Amino acid sequence: MSDLLTTHASEVTEDQIDHLGHMNVRYYAENASAGTRAMLDALPGWGRRPFIVHDVYTRHHREQLLATALIVRSAVLGADIDGLRLHHELAARDTGVLAATFVHRVSPLDEGGERAPLSDRLAAAAQDLALPAPLPYAATRTISLDADLVGSSPSLELVRARELAVRRERLVTAEECDAAGRYTPEMAPMLVWGGEPVRPTPVRGSRRCPAASSWDGPRWRPASRPAGCRGSANGCRASAPPSPSTTRSPIAPTGASASRTASCSSASRS
Repeated sequence: MSDLLTTHASEVTEDQIDHLGHMNVRYYAENASAGTRAMLDALPGWGRRPFIVHDVYTRHHREQLLATALIVRSAVLGADIDGLRLHHELAARDTGVLAATFVHRVSPLDEGGERAPLSDRLAAAAQDLALPAPLPYAATRTISLDADLVGSSPSLELVRARELAVRRERLVTAEECDAAGRYTPEMAPMLVWGGEPVRPTPVRGSRRCPAASSWDGPRWRPASRPAGCRGSANGCRASAPPSPSTTRSPIAPTGASASRTASCSSASRS
């Protein structure tokens, strides 16, 4: 197979926009996950068998803004007993500019819910569809084993002085769990990235945002927000803080989703 398959289409909606004014990283992962499901549905012999994405590599290329139409293009990279390797790339539909690339390694699950080896039949079917060569712009990057990453990293005091400290307790939602209530591996980055800033601040270099709220101990003091503030021409990109009813979870489960197993309601700190 020489061409990538379009496996998913979506649009950046208001609920996907974070405090920086662009699509939150969670939704990059959700688009890629939709591509994986579509590829497995199309793979001869896979059927509806359950699976697990047990290895994920992501490269973010460009931020995505409200109302951008997105597509996921996918391909098989290879397959062996350890699983199926899939390539996904998320891009703007109208321009083709890449938002992110992903490599997912997928394995089937046995009847007990444990990871199972990929059968020779499935591996052969996947190899028949595989790209002839890896895509260089999505290749993994390396870090020198000799690099002293701890020694070269900024101190906690410096991070706090620059107002980069981010921490807020939130609930793991049903949308991040599988049918058994277990957290899905492909959403694992959200355990780190799913928090919210301690206090929103205007973007450096932009005009002072009239909607930026001030922090007064444990209480928010929101300022008035002008019409069209988010993403408007005046450079205002900060948003007012979330209301007390939504500070614990970016997406509140409703209906049947809210009644899933207890592990989907466990607290996560980031």
